[in-house]
Amino acid sequence: MTTVDSAPPARRLALPGTRNFRDVGGYRTRDGGTVRWQLLYRSDALSKMDESGVAELAARGLRTVLDLREPQESDHAPDPFAGPLPEVLRRPVFDGRLETGAQLDLEAVYERMVDDFGAQLTGAVRELARPGALPALVHCTAGKDRTGVVVALVLSVAGVDRELIAADYALTADYLGPAFVAEVRARLAELGLPQGLHDNAIACPPELILRTLERITAAHGSVENFLRAHGATTEELTALRTALVETP
Repeated sequence: MTTVDSAPPARRLALPGTRNFRDVGGYRTRDGGTVRWQLLYRSDALSKMDESGVAELAARGLRTVLDLREPQESDHAPDPFAGPLPEVLRRPVFDGRLETGAQLDLEAVYERMVDDFGAQLTGAVRELARPGALPALVHCTAGKDRTGVVVALVLSVAGVDRELIAADYALTADYLGPAFVAEVRARLAELGLPQGLHDNAIACPPELILRTLERITAAHGSVENFLRAHGATTEELTALRTALVETP
């Protein structure tokens, strides 16, 4: 399994109030390009981020925040941005349709994401492809599952090898710890969201995202075909790849 440095200075951003905020730049693509730094970020929830964190993101020119959480989550812990920029877009992946009260297996959640919520995942990717959308931040509560799948789709479009995508996904386990698990357990109980998920709060085996991408490919032939089947255009995917990837 390919690994990446868990905490190079340019990747993880130690913004107060966050645990899993990082830059998705620096990954090599199959055609010899590199994903540009400071264009795409991923994170856990931002509601505890202080003014210094907001100022840091403003200094980095952040234009779009893509919040993948359900309305109960985002209403309970809203993002801390008050101005016109960054533009905060609420794009809940599960659209209120993930069963509650069930002990859901993590792999089953990912299968449901790609099988039943392809339009929502694709909608998130398309938001990042809009002119002027970047630099952008994608986040959910842990910055792992919903964020992990959307970022995996984006990196696939960029041409990053799956082993590197899986290694990026697995970094979350380095950043989240027992205190975060306790917070997730309490938050899910309070909001009435699926309680079985807290057992998987920091589980992110790289094989899981690999199987998710393989499931997409088996059904559609490629990630790009999956996205096109759910509304993305070839022009949007090309624009996203061009914006993200620096070529030699």
